Amino acid sequence: MTFFAKTCALKSIAASLLLTTSVPSMADVTRFIASRVDSSYFDGRVFGQVGTYSLIEGTAHVEIDPADRKNRQIVDLGQVKRNASGKVEIEVPVHILTPSDPGKANGKILYDVVNRGRKMGLYLLNDASLNPNPSSAKDAGNGFLMDQGYTVVFSGWQSDVKTDAGLLGFEAPVLRGLRGKSTEEFVLDKSDSPAKVRLTYPAVMAQTSKTGITVKQNAADSPSTPPDLSVSFISPTEIQINRAKGFDDGAIYTVTYQAQDPTVSGLGFVAIRDVVSYLKYTANTNPTTELKLLPHIDQAYAIGFSQSGRFIRDFIYLGMNEYTGKRKVFDGVIPYAAGSRKTFINSRFAQPGRFSLQHEDHDFPGDQFPFSYADSKDHISGKTDGILRTCSVTDTCPKVMQVDSDSENLQARTSLLVTTTNGQPLDTPSNVRLYFFTGVPHAGLAGAKPEPLNLCQNPSNPLHGGVILRALLTDLDDWASKGVIPPGSRYPNLKDGTLVSSQTLSYQGIPDVGYTGKYNTLDYKGADKNAKHATYPVLLAQVDQDGFAVSGIRQPKVAVPLATYLGWNVRKAPYASGELCKLYGSTIPFSKTKQDRESNGDSRLSLEERYASEQAYLEQLKRSVNQLISDRLLLKQDADEIVAEGKLSL
Repeated sequence: MTFFAKTCALKSIAASLLLTTSVPSMADVTRFIASRVDSSYFDGRVFGQVGTYSLIEGTAHVEIDPADRKNRQIVDLGQVKRNASGKVEIEVPVHILTPSDPGKANGKILYDVVNRGRKMGLYLLNDASLNPNPSSAKDAGNGFLMDQGYTVVFSGWQSDVKTDAGLLGFEAPVLRGLRGKSTEEFVLDKSDSPAKVRLTYPAVMAQTSKTGITVKQNAADSPSTPPDLSVSFISPTEIQINRAKGFDDGAIYTVTYQAQDPTVSGLGFVAIRDVVSYLKYTANTNPTTELKLLPHIDQAYAIGFSQSGRFIRDFIYLGMNEYTGKRKVFDGVIPYAAGSRKTFINSRFAQPGRFSLQHEDHDFPGDQFPFSYADSKDHISGKTDGILRTCSVTDTCPKVMQVDSDSENLQARTSLLVTTTNGQPLDTPSNVRLYFFTGVPHAGLAGAKPEPLNLCQNPSNPLHGGVILRALLTDLDDWASKGVIPPGSRYPNLKDGTLVSSQTLSYQGIPDVGYTGKYNTLDYKGADKNAKHATYPVLLAQVDQDGFAVSGIRQPKVAVPLATYLGWNVRKAPYASGELCKLYGSTIPFSKTKQDRESNGDSRLSLEERYASEQAYLEQLKRSVNQLISDRLLLKQDADEIVAEGKLSL
């Protein structure tokens, strides 16, 4: 099969291109139309021995057979209009970054599951800034992925993303006229009243009188309907909330309304499966293809951050890693900062952006059993299941390296990955590794400094996980392509006593830490109304005298610290004081001297007690990086940079 059957003449880089390939109807991607090719992307920056990179932007036209076993689990797929062949048609925007010289490529796809339409792979692995649409030389960060010769692929999958400002969305089919109840929650974190907010789906305007609204101060409170609380419609998709007195700016407002026109958002899973499989198995099978930029692909890996990490877990759970002929889509995956959750995507009136936190969106779907990769029995529902259950039957499971930041400990119920639903130890499958980044927040920026936060009590935690993620991607590649066994899991667990009950967790002796004992609990969500109040046991990582989790991987700034770095923060007044503050982390600096810490009631050793001199600090830093290199958790080039930039100050 040819990748491109017809090609328009390439003009200038800035010119619009139309490159079209057709494949037989038995294939899922029937056409790929490239609208732009920039053969000197990133301002022509040269990456090591690989050289320059090119960008290919285009649209994949996909046909989906609703009767195919692999597609049947997509909710409402059977209600979508079909073409003359009985197939459902979708269009998927695709962006590809690949070496300008295909001979310099490493033959591997790194698929970046975009987060709310934003490209995050370069932020995660290249220490780049959080630019949703990277394009300049600076946007390539340290160039790690490009130096390795990866073909980096992005495509749209989320149906409610507005495709502007470079964001990649996906226009899923809309079921016009279909109606049903939808519930949305708003934590405004501002004092505006009335407050204007947007709904995910258009309301049935003839039934707006049936719209309900409640308010509660904190997630654990019972909802109420004070007489001064009301909601009105500006348009079918915009409402205004007249706020109730007696509730602060961080209160939780829940609106239930009659919605219409849901999207079949579960097709986002199919879109990724078929696009990546096309690039991996079909696009380059003909050596005479006219588009020389796309190299031959041997392996495909995926990385997803936060929402996208949860997406990867759901992708595997739904059996989407199986392509035609029981071939694997991804050979290895790295779900990052996902915890034990999946997504609220494959549902009618889905809300892909929602995910449960201790304060916000606590009761939304997306975190139902199963939680672990291994099969286990849910002691509440009686069901036996696991993330890998379906792909194990077809032998299409990828190698999995799930990485969680310290934020997921309190906010994403990480313990459920390694325990049964009644709190007993659970083994991790041999094709899965679990890594916990001690002291690293959900999202930090390379080179950032602690900063005050409007909503939170403590300064931000600036640590970034890229320094370890780069080593783990290298380990994943060696594992999937060469069979080299990767480093063992490093994750809080019951077997070594590094998971404890919330009542045991203590930050006593650390001033200003502000911990109130809150964490994201989990109630059973299922059809059994008699069991709806049953609660799953959630355990937390045991911490040491400095407040760091005992188990996990400690990057050098945590192994040889200048402060206590926490994955969580606490809301301050007037924003629901005492609740966990979104996904922000905290920095609690060490005292400079013993006298300072004693006067502050700080039990942590001061900087002068830890490090007798700048040289002593650097020696400890060197030992830390050397140990991580030995453990295959740090690359040599990163180690050299860490030591060169090391200094005894925040």
